[in-house]
Amino acid sequence: MELFPAPERQPFELPDPAGAVAFLKTFPGFARRRGQSLYARGTVDSVEVIEPGVSYSAIVLDGEEYEVNLEYEPELGWEVVCACGLTNCPHGQAAMQALLAEYRQASVRKLSEAQGIHPDTSKPNKEGAKPKDNRVATLLKAALGRPLTPVETKYVGKIAGAYQRASQSKRLMGWDVQELGFSWNYSWENIQIWPSFPESEHQFWLYLAAAARQHNARIPEFMQPITDLTQIEDSLARWHRSQEIEKWRQTLSRIPEAILSIRPNEGELRVMITGEGAQLQIRRPGQPDFGNLKQTPYNQMMNRDRDGDLNLSGTSELLWRVFSDQDGYGSSPLLDFSDDSVDSLRRLVRLPGLESQIVNSHGQPLERTPEPLKWHLEEPSDLKGDYTMRLVKSDGAAPPEILCVLPGNPALYLTESALFEGPLAMEDLLDATQTARIPAAVIEHQVGVNFLLKAGVGIPSRVRERVRTFPFQVTISCQLQTLPYRGSEECVVKISAEAEDGAKENWAGTRWQELTSGQSKHKKSESALITLHDRSVLGLFPMLIEPLNLKNSYYNGTLTTRVTRKFPEIFTSWLKSLPPQIIVQLSGELESLAA
Repeated sequence: MELFPAPERQPFELPDPAGAVAFLKTFPGFARRRGQSLYARGTVDSVEVIEPGVSYSAIVLDGEEYEVNLEYEPELGWEVVCACGLTNCPHGQAAMQALLAEYRQASVRKLSEAQGIHPDTSKPNKEGAKPKDNRVATLLKAALGRPLTPVETKYVGKIAGAYQRASQSKRLMGWDVQELGFSWNYSWENIQIWPSFPESEHQFWLYLAAAARQHNARIPEFMQPITDLTQIEDSLARWHRSQEIEKWRQTLSRIPEAILSIRPNEGELRVMITGEGAQLQIRRPGQPDFGNLKQTPYNQMMNRDRDGDLNLSGTSELLWRVFSDQDGYGSSPLLDFSDDSVDSLRRLVRLPGLESQIVNSHGQPLERTPEPLKWHLEEPSDLKGDYTMRLVKSDGAAPPEILCVLPGNPALYLTESALFEGPLAMEDLLDATQTARIPAAVIEHQVGVNFLLKAGVGIPSRVRERVRTFPFQVTISCQLQTLPYRGSEECVVKISAEAEDGAKENWAGTRWQELTSGQSKHKKSESALITLHDRSVLGLFPMLIEPLNLKNSYYNGTLTTRVTRKFPEIFTSWLKSLPPQIIVQLSGELESLAA
């Protein structure tokens, strides 16, 4: 395809070809693929130079003729205007590729002409004088006024070889830079250090030297006489400026619209409790009433939240965090009463300051009753009947329908109109919405009485005479010893508890560990005694021993703490803080310290 048909070919000038290549990469993916296909099929016709170095025009055949104008401004870079009306369209991509192809062909022609004017092969021009020789070796010999040394000859030979390879591919590779002794680039890819390909071997060296100095790389001293960078300063400055402008243009074009302006407040959020679940509602600015937040606008708010562009204030932000931090997939503005939503519901009703924004179906704040729910146990009318257990309010009346039980201390029982505190949730054993029937043989047994105590229910009258309660006695043993593998003195502490029936437990650092239950091994009859243990003193741990900062020794169930200069003061203060019902056994120097 003849891009510039003319009787006499004019010199071709293309400003900032590297910027043109970079500009092509900014086109959308579809435009790049379609434009490459149009160019490869030869659909670009009638490419003309309107103003050299400034404006170009092309006709692209794509079903019909599209006129494409290609314009360059040093401060703004390249711009494409196509008759199709689209920005950065496939026709512009194809026309720009044709323009770059003509530039590469012109560069090859120029190189061929340059290679034909060396002193030993060129012919005299019209005036009878030979063209100037811009080879580095020739210029360096003239500048030094002497023949080159072997080292100098070898170096300028490397420059010539690199220039010849780059002339063929129009690319400068990383290994060429490294071969010349410049370690600022270890890349195996193309290196761009000039606005357009150098017109001569000497200009090629000047661009290399400029890049080397930019990266603080050392230029050989003998090359200094022909390294006058003022010859390329202007072109480099214009090129760097155009690159900077293009970089800023691309950066600014990728900034989301929301960042350039402050997004107005989304509105006010609240939660309505219904039989379906906890529904997130929103009242937009200027609207009188709340409405359910639908899934699509909810998803849009989630996207804005991820982009940092969601504008909520005060308690609405707290409500949003509960919904946006849902675990698992399928985040929704409706928290149903399934197991997947329990944790979010629990955080929702426990967050302080949100009481007025969690409402019932009438828009009234959910009532928070001061009196907790409790389990009510009703004894059977005969010896072989069943006990019944049901959840009641403090006055014995049945509570409203319970929608969900939220674990915690205390557990929370959610209804459509109110939120109740209540006993420990035992959904695997008892349904809070139903009356449970439990055989007397189960309730009036050791396991049954233990269950009732955990449920916060008193011991039935038919069982009380058979119950015996044994309190635990806690003993803390302390002694000093030097541990060989640590080489320092430590206080070794052992904490144990024992009841009169023989039940024993040890403190394992974080919890009490049962050693023996204290129950008799022989089979008990139904009328046998029921043994209970008073564990109130055991509940004082671990807070009771925190001042000692004990660590687990992993040896014989003991705990240890290092003996430092402050240890006597800490230890004696701790001893004085212990309740009188706890027995302390001290050995050796600790006994003297306590006395």
